[in-house]
Amino acid sequence: MRRINAPAGKAEIGPPLPSGKRPYITSAFLKEALDRGEELFKWRERKASSRKRVGTKVRGIGTAVSGYIAGSAGFDGLFVIKPDGRISVQSGIGNLGTHSVMDVHRVVAEVLDVPWEKIDIEWGDTSKHLPWTCISGGSQTIHGMTRAAHAAAMDGKKKLQEIAAKTLGGVLRNSTWAESACRAPADH
Repeated sequence: MRRINAPAGKAEIGPPLPSGKRPYITSAFLKEALDRGEELFKWRERKASSRKRVGTKVRGIGTAVSGYIAGSAGFDGLFVIKPDGRISVQSGIGNLGTHSVMDVHRVVAEVLDVPWEKIDIEWGDTSKHLPWTCISGGSQTIHGMTRAAHAAAMDGKKKLQEIAAKTLGGVLRNSTWAESACRAPADH
């Protein structure tokens, strides 16, 4: 039954996207996997010996299949730079014990060149304006939320450079500092 209903190729999965089209998996080789499993597990031999009572026990065999979706995109990153120089990162990630609720935001410290000790993670409190976050399962969190934190940090860095260029008299060209943007006037 599982082999008959197994998806193949670029099988559609999940609900329709905003475009109305359903997403698809990049590859499905489930029939081939079931065939290989049958061979390696010696399915026919084991099936013949299943359902036999040995004392008080009856053993059977079975198989299950499931899709595995890895990687996400399209989520939010959110942080606040406070007057004391600390950065408050809002995290909507569930804390499942893997520390991803904090670790994916290390990229903010790296992009902004701020020591990790100056980063405060706010999580689990919706009054803190938590960003829209992917599910915490499989390979979703690291892929989706590190990308979101990186995008937010890059945007924040660009805005800081624009503010500095205006305040200090520098010029920002193509998101890269001109030499004069790095120097403060002598009277500051």
